[in-house]
Formats: sequence, structure tokens, C-alpha cells
Amino acid sequence: SSSYCADVKDSTNKSGEPIWLYQKSAGAHDYEWLEEPVPCGDATCICEGDACVEFVDAQDQSLCLGVSSSLNSIELIGCNLTEGGTARAAWIYSSDYLVNFFLGSANGGYLAANSASNGSLLYPEYYSAPGGSVWERWSGP
Repeated sequence: SSSYCADVKDSTNKSGEPIWLYQKSAGAHDYEWLEEPVPCGDATCICEGDACVEFVDAQDQSLCLGVSSSLNSIELIGCNLTEGGTARAAWIYSSDYLVNFFLGSANGGYLAANSASNGSLLYPEYYSAPGGSVWERWSGP
């Protein structure tokens, strides 16, 4: 549903903080993201052959929406992909889906939530709760 935002849980801008769905009208406070293309430098190109983007936290631009190091959740992680960062913060548009570059579509890297409801945590699709609904289609602001 377009009324839900990717919101930093409890508006705590620190690395490792989970990202959940929340409605702006219900009190989402930290839901602004800057969509930036992942640059290809002369020495480094994380997403060679793909047009990748990173979603930078507008309130702390050193942090991005990305897959956790345990690969089981979506959280704030460091940005700067071409300066020693990780491809876990890089995303590829695939129609109205977002695929994490590090995991890829073949490995269940679609951005997902179990339901369109306040407090539903975001995670990579392959880590979905067994038997639960999975929401994977996304739209912009």
C-alpha cells in the first residue's frame, strides 16, 4: 500500500537499526531517503553492468538501507560503496521490485515485508516467515 513508508525503527539513526513499515499518519518520523546512483569509479565498480542505487538516510547521510551482515534483516548500514563499503547497501530496480545487489534475485534478494501494517520489519525475501504473506512490490514517494 502506498500509504506505508520505510521508516527507521524508533527514529534511531545508528548502524544496525532495523527498518520497518510505518504510516506517516500513524507517527512515522524517520522515513526520508535520498535515492542516489552507485557511482562507478576508475578502480572500483560494485554494480558493473547494472544500474544500482543506494537509499541514503536523509537524517544521517553516512548510513544506507541495506541487508544486515547476518543476511536476515534490513537495517541501517554504512554507505560509500566505492570507498570500502559493502554491496549489501546496493539495490537494483526490477519493475516494481527492489533486488539487493549482494544477494541477487536468484538468492532471494527481493526487499520484502510480511504485511502492509505498522511495525512490519523489512527483510530479504528468502528470509520470509514460513507460511506468512510476503509483500514485495514497492513504489516511490
